[in-house]
Amino acid sequence: MTTQLDEPRVKQWSREEYYQLAEEGYFRGKRVQLIDGEIIEMAPQKHPHAMALSIVSRWARATFEPGDWVREQMPLNVGRASDPEPDVAVVQGPLASHTDHPTTALLIIEIADSSRDIDRKKSGLYASAAINEYWIVNIRELTIEVYREPHIDAGARFGHRYEKVIILRLGDVATPLVRPDATLAVADVFK
Repeated sequence: MTTQLDEPRVKQWSREEYYQLAEEGYFRGKRVQLIDGEIIEMAPQKHPHAMALSIVSRWARATFEPGDWVREQMPLNVGRASDPEPDVAVVQGPLASHTDHPTTALLIIEIADSSRDIDRKKSGLYASAAINEYWIVNIRELTIEVYREPHIDAGARFGHRYEKVIILRLGDVATPLVRPDATLAVADVFK
């Protein structure tokens, strides 16, 4: 018996299928990410995004331990159907200790301009990976959104959400949980 679909369905991709498509050249010249089985094409980086990324990356390298790995726009293995590439991920331990893409991080930072809504949706994904702290540098609103305390929530996308959300504005400073002695002035990010 042949089964017919009553309505069209969206194809959900696995990480393995996603990497196979990449190997076959389907994404050549494009910035894409796999989020919850969907392949999302990212917009080209505008100057404010590139500047904020440079500032935040430099700050992270100066702030975290020399043995930690500050990764820029590299995949994070957070499940069978997701392979996000956060703008900055601070991963514990030296580079050589990882044999595949890391599955968690000490801190994730996304720079959001046109990707703001997607980056907010990703909060549940990062919470599901037990990432204790996630920041969104919101270029449109000149804020840093700080997400903390991942929590199971069956009604949330990815089954998780962050319990605490703090909005930092110009004049405020961000302090990572794992480095309470370090600060990043919000105004410094938007120079």
